[in-house]
Amino acid sequence: MANVSYQDAKLTTIFNKNTREIKKVEALAKHLQVITVTDLWTFYPSRYIQQSHYPNIQSIEKNPGVVIIYGCLSKLQVKLTKTNKKYLQGIFQDQTGYIQLIWFKKIQWFYQYLKAGSYFSITGHVQEKNGIRSIIHPSITFAKPNIIQNISPIYPQQDILKKYTIHTSWIQQKIIHLRHFYPVIENLPHYILKQYHLMDRPTALHNIHHPKNKDALSQARTRLKFEELFYLQLHMLMRKRRKKKPAPIFSNTYLLKKFYTTHLPFTLTHAQKKGIKSIYQKMKSGYQMHALLQGDVGSGKTIVAFFAMLITIDHRKQIAFMAPTTLLAEQHYQSIVAYAQPLNLTTALLTGNTPTKQRKIILEQLSSGAIDILIGTHALIETKVRFKHLGLAIIDEQHRFGVQQRGDLWHKDPQKLSPHVLIMSATPIPRTLAMTLYGDLDLVTIHDLPLGRIPITTHHFYENQRLNVFQKIQTQIDKGHQAYIIYPLIEASDTLQYKHLHEGVEAIQHFFKKIPLSIVHGKMNEKDKTQEMQKFSQGKTKIMVATTVIEVGIHVANATIILIENAERFGLAQLHQLRGRVGRSQHPSTCYLMTNYKLSQESKARMDIMVKTHNGFDIAQEDLKIRGAGDLMGAQQSGTLHLKIANISTDEHIILQSRKAVQKIIEEDIGLVKTLHQSIQKYITQCHAYNHWANIG
Repeated sequence: MANVSYQDAKLTTIFNKNTREIKKVEALAKHLQVITVTDLWTFYPSRYIQQSHYPNIQSIEKNPGVVIIYGCLSKLQVKLTKTNKKYLQGIFQDQTGYIQLIWFKKIQWFYQYLKAGSYFSITGHVQEKNGIRSIIHPSITFAKPNIIQNISPIYPQQDILKKYTIHTSWIQQKIIHLRHFYPVIENLPHYILKQYHLMDRPTALHNIHHPKNKDALSQARTRLKFEELFYLQLHMLMRKRRKKKPAPIFSNTYLLKKFYTTHLPFTLTHAQKKGIKSIYQKMKSGYQMHALLQGDVGSGKTIVAFFAMLITIDHRKQIAFMAPTTLLAEQHYQSIVAYAQPLNLTTALLTGNTPTKQRKIILEQLSSGAIDILIGTHALIETKVRFKHLGLAIIDEQHRFGVQQRGDLWHKDPQKLSPHVLIMSATPIPRTLAMTLYGDLDLVTIHDLPLGRIPITTHHFYENQRLNVFQKIQTQIDKGHQAYIIYPLIEASDTLQYKHLHEGVEAIQHFFKKIPLSIVHGKMNEKDKTQEMQKFSQGKTKIMVATTVIEVGIHVANATIILIENAERFGLAQLHQLRGRVGRSQHPSTCYLMTNYKLSQESKARMDIMVKTHNGFDIAQEDLKIRGAGDLMGAQQSGTLHLKIANISTDEHIILQSRKAVQKIIEEDIGLVKTLHQSIQKYITQCHAYNHWANIG
């Protein structure tokens, strides 16, 4: 058995002769994706209970959360409920008192497995009814009184573990058993362990499941976090190196200088100038650019992207600019046409709404090279769309496109040359998350807002102040401005007690009797939605009542006030995006966050952050702390990091250390051929866990 690669050894194969064990192992594989020996080793506890000694039963408070008690099972019997349903009742006691243990499932198995007079520890939630305390479906760990652990692990997915009677002690015993046949192999070079004062891998894996003491547990967690982040970043930075394909050198700046000195309608910020310079350096390097241009809401990313377009056109190449929605594509088109016209550049718009006759003309001009810049939606990746010389692919709000869609766009060049790729995002990404999630991209960040922009004032109000806010909206409309009112739901929900758009429209129409409204929500077809947004953009309507479909893709400088109903329903990043619909001119703008009175501590914290904080990067960092990387990036990317123990929001110092170690290796031994890096090469080659990292990005 020792010759079998531990990375590939399946638990179902190892325990296939033991009927009792195989059911547990199959449950781990089916429900928790714990399939191999390595998966079990890295099924890390989610938390630990640390006690200098076990509490006695008498000292336990009512509903104290999860507790561990050591004692003796004095009685065990099958009983019936009032509805004649069987359950198993055990009387568990120590010198101070007793507590009931209750099982409703696997009654016969527990009745045979547990013996009166046995000593063991139990873990679970204490409940109290009619003065009698009980623990339902406790986890059981058999131990002698003189070898009780001070630190006890609690594994994740307790509901599944309890269902299949997979106790903490069972997991610990299997890990110890398997290590005799599948020895843990070190996967980091010795010099890295020494440089960063890291525990060796076998010791770390032992202490993560069987903590010797608090210090050993801390060292084990640090070591395993470092390892996880090391291999993630090694993959991302190696992937970045592999992406470095030869590309035409774009060094001409004639159009760029002409536009900058003659036609630029405003003064660039320092960050915009720095971003343009960074992009230019990448485009003239002779290698394909893969850059992420990120900036706060309204930071002026489009003008930076336009300078990249000018560099491209100066080399007789074309640009594809893809946006996720028709409205956003149309708004980019309007902005870029205004910049491009003084230079006599040809710009076209292609969306699902483009008439057939016009579409045919655009496709002919595109393939002949007559169109310099093509802006559009998913329509750009259709088979019939052919460029003559595609030199730059720009994708806005890239997280709304799949990997395949993005790839389809930048493979549009008929000569199979590698166009430069510029990805844009108005959702600020915390530094640590950007380094890990987008580690294979060059980051170009715009931190400051355009000159003259006034920060948006944000206020938090409760529902009984709605009329007061409506009056403030009326005041802004009387001054000639416009407003947004945002709802979390389109219609009433049986399970969510939130304000909904249909209900809100009635109240709004009652208060703002003669003011024309635009109504936009996700159930409308694209044509109607676009028409409503256009009426608001053109000033024909004064209030837009909408759901979060307007989170991105609408720019109305005249809108100066936004009311977000049930603001507690949204995350920080989404609230900041919604707030960014106003404040797009030199007029003072205001955001009102309306909530229920009953707010959780987390919701109250979010409201406080929004009121006090205006910088999107600071808000993104707070959002990361509150919600974690998965929720922050949304459903599409929620599982992409596959982190089992590291935490992007709290382990920044380990991220930076592991990244530094990886960068040094890539600079000195990209092929991992040196003897001191053989452990890394072997781990990458053999470990199946490495394969899923290829899905990132």
